Amino acid sequence: MARKYTYNKYFALFLCIFGGFLGLHYFYVKKWWKGILYLCTFGLFYLGWFIDIFRICFNQFTPKTTDKIVKTNDYQEKIKFIDIYPIMISKNNKFIVNDVQKLYFKALKTKLTDKENKQIVLISDSSGSINQYYGTYSFGSVKLCEHICSIQYFKDLYNIETFEGTVDEIINKQDIAIRYIRKYLKTEVNNNFTGLQAMQSYKSMLKKSNEESKKRSDAIYDERIKKIQQFNHKTIIVTGKDISLSYVEKSFLKYMNGKPVENPEIFAYWFYEYKINYAEVMSKFIESALLTVGPPDIDLNKLTVNELKDFLRENNLPLSGKKADLIDRIRMMNFSKDVINSFFTTDNNKEVYNVTEKGYAIIVTVEDSMTKDVDFENKCIERLKEKDFYSTNEIIAAYKNKTGEQFNRVLSEFDNQLFSKFIDMDLSGYLNEQTVIFEFEFKISVIFGFIFGVTGDKIWKLFYRLTKVDTSNKKFICFSEI
Repeated sequence: MARKYTYNKYFALFLCIFGGFLGLHYFYVKKWWKGILYLCTFGLFYLGWFIDIFRICFNQFTPKTTDKIVKTNDYQEKIKFIDIYPIMISKNNKFIVNDVQKLYFKALKTKLTDKENKQIVLISDSSGSINQYYGTYSFGSVKLCEHICSIQYFKDLYNIETFEGTVDEIINKQDIAIRYIRKYLKTEVNNNFTGLQAMQSYKSMLKKSNEESKKRSDAIYDERIKKIQQFNHKTIIVTGKDISLSYVEKSFLKYMNGKPVENPEIFAYWFYEYKINYAEVMSKFIESALLTVGPPDIDLNKLTVNELKDFLRENNLPLSGKKADLIDRIRMMNFSKDVINSFFTTDNNKEVYNVTEKGYAIIVTVEDSMTKDVDFENKCIERLKEKDFYSTNEIIAAYKNKTGEQFNRVLSEFDNQLFSKFIDMDLSGYLNEQTVIFEFEFKISVIFGFIFGVTGDKIWKLFYRLTKVDTSNKKFICFSEI
């Protein structure tokens, strides 16, 4: 059960704003490698810097995860007590009990009943924080030093807050933690266990939970593979009738082009995120003559120069020129796919799904983007252009909840004002000449990615779709020298 390094949000935000492109905020939370990456790439070419400012503002900046509950046996030789509470200390952790800790836990003892006090167990981690458990359930952590103290506590099952102040102010926050224990944790804990006994049973509970999770995961995987293998393309009658496809289905048609008929490897997100019914959609593709089954179609770009010349020689065509010239010459002659495939195919027993000419006319219109559903993206982008961030959030929430993914983000008035200011911000003095004409698209991509919950390459994909700028070389977005 990992705990996170405690940090000052406002100081991290200050470091990010004024030194984020040097990775100072990552060095502050002890993410050394990420700090070095930002230092070498100027904050992931400044995009990562911009996104991290939003992440810190909205409490989505994740500091370093520290140790944790490791094997209980590692603690058994080093157990100290703070007042009446046992504190487990890892073998390499030089933990010293101080007066502030004694004062805090003495106050906690007086607020809890005798039965409740027996359930409390503490674990010290390498950052100096003390993780607090009621039985095997966490109810927060504290860092208690002579000069500054901090507490991380659960307001409810979904909200964690961090507070810094004097030890007296921290003690006042105990009441919130105690309400959380009595409302959510008391019924979950076997009152016949002491806290230490509960912690000693943690390993076996975790092992059992992992085994059950693996069984469920394996069952879901087996069910998905079974559905794929049960599909028989030979039972589908090809009518060639025109059909209407959603953008997700068009994307899936493009994805299936070239996939083997026997045991095709299909990513799980098509089933769970995009709700593709494999048998239904594949039947639709084959029946309407968008997909056909046969040997793999030959990609001329993947052939060697000698192979291309062999084909030209066989058909009494000139052999001069570079590889691109040879390919253009073959295409200009309008050879059918069957002629090309029969010449180059060596394994005629291998069957794959190939898009037909009719299917190809569809997949060439499919654009790679943040999601597989460009219609959905465009709907959100139209709202963002109007600075309607609330409606954008609602559209994304409906989209994600429909796919079974929990989405509970609620935009506040502060969020709305922050996004509006970002849209209105003049970045022309920072963007280079190639990028400045796409300043608005850049802002839209960042905000959409933030609300949707993605970063990095997926935002670049959306930006490319909106601008058609090649994002494979990230230097295109580099800022001018500051």
